[in-house]
Amino acid sequence: MNQKPEYTLVELKKGIVCENCGSLETEISNQYLYCNHCQTKEDATKAIVRTIEAYATLFPTSAITTKQMEIWCGYTVTINRIYRVLQRYYHPQGKNRWIYYTRKQT
Repeated sequence: MNQKPEYTLVELKKGIVCENCGSLETEISNQYLYCNHCQTKEDATKAIVRTIEAYATLFPTSAITTKQMEIWCGYTVTINRIYRVLQRYYHPQGKNRWIYYTRKQT
């Protein structure tokens, strides 16, 4: 029996989770994500990609958009930075304001 847990985007806490301790007490400063709970420092781009991947795993049928990722990251990352990460690591689909992103095949 392979039942999927029932949850919605509204119910879940948003933000970038520390890769070391799982805390949401994180903040981005320049090129790094700092955890205020365990003092871990991680590359910010890596943390953003990890967070986008978590969203894609939890919501496989939802579109990955810059606005949705801004919300999912808890507004801790600027939309311009999210856009740059998505352009670099994902395939853009659609045009103009209807653009969304899909995972690049490795």
